[in-house]
Amino acid sequence: MTMTRSGRQLNTTEHMKKLLTLSNNLLVNCGWGRQKAAPLPIRWGEGKFLGNRIDSNLSKADAPSSFPSLHPMGRGLGRGALCTRFMAPMRAPFAWRLPMNLKVGRRSCAASLKITRLTRRRSNAALPMKWFMGSMREILFRRSLSLALLLAPAILAQLPPGNDKGVAMGHLHLRVSDLDAHKKLWIDALGAKVVKLGRLEACQFPGVQVLLTKGAPTGGTDGCVVDHLGFKVKSLDEAKSKLTAAGGKFLTENPKTRQMFIEFPDGIKIEFTENKEQTDPVVHDHIHFAVQEIDEQRAWYAKMFGALPGTSGPFKAADVPGVNLRWKPAEAKLPGTKGRGVDHIGFEIANLEAFCKKLEADGVKFDRPYSAFPQMGLSIAFLTDPWGVYIELTEGLVKMK
Repeated sequence: MTMTRSGRQLNTTEHMKKLLTLSNNLLVNCGWGRQKAAPLPIRWGEGKFLGNRIDSNLSKADAPSSFPSLHPMGRGLGRGALCTRFMAPMRAPFAWRLPMNLKVGRRSCAASLKITRLTRRRSNAALPMKWFMGSMREILFRRSLSLALLLAPAILAQLPPGNDKGVAMGHLHLRVSDLDAHKKLWIDALGAKVVKLGRLEACQFPGVQVLLTKGAPTGGTDGCVVDHLGFKVKSLDEAKSKLTAAGGKFLTENPKTRQMFIEFPDGIKIEFTENKEQTDPVVHDHIHFAVQEIDEQRAWYAKMFGALPGTSGPFKAADVPGVNLRWKPAEAKLPGTKGRGVDHIGFEIANLEAFCKKLEADGVKFDRPYSAFPQMGLSIAFLTDPWGVYIELTEGLVKMK
């Protein structure tokens, strides 16, 4: 919902709803909250919270009739804050003020809640045990909200926000002869989360979704324009142990740079690089092309998809949110990706229909023009770059859960 006054707005997003719902679930486990009740309206006091500032001049009529809260009893507690009041069991009421510093994006959510105990009203039959229980609930309450904030990114889709052109890494689509063998590697060994959108199923990692289609690939990555895929792992030794135990073929390792290559079934070569600083066990890193015209292909990705040219070690590279595109020289023109183990790569696009029209105006010819599937909330288009990389453009894969 949105309220406006003098051009100012308060937007209630699905991200905040998810965050607050998660917080309430944690509070229920601690003896707080309600398990089946709908969120109650907030009664506003003098201060009104408007995004990142306070307007104390708004009247009660300006306030929204409801707000996704942690089931407050609904009292504003003074000027300068959005205030809620939680009623503890045993009738030991506490009042809390939650100043919010909130930043909500289309694919990300970050929030900071500072909890301050304001008042503790004395009950007519107050007993020391009641206040002891209240203190324990205060500790649990604070820890619950802290945990909710830490877990908030996990409840949101893990594809990154797009660049200035609205482009971000979306997915890698593999054509494989044995689905179970690949799932054992991607899910059991690497810990991918299985997400779905309609009939589509994907293995999700931070920064990318890996889709698997059963079929007979015409070849692997060796001798192809996409030479290999790349991921970063928190522990190289642990990844090596799990992948080889799950059927991955160990190829080479560089102990100095903490990198290794593992070959998945169907000849799909993947590079793993250790990064002990990352918080997730596995994150997407790069796609490595092998072409003769490196500068030309890099310039094409910069023009069409807004990739930012740079370098990665000894390699020329370009960055799109969620992926580093890298290049190595090839002695001859190599076969394209369509029909091979890495059949195509995918970019998630904001406003795909308008984006496709812009590409057509720039001379791009589509293998499959823009198509929308409203029942799934998904739109797609296919094209092949001048060097044979088959590319799918999507809008809606971010909804996979």
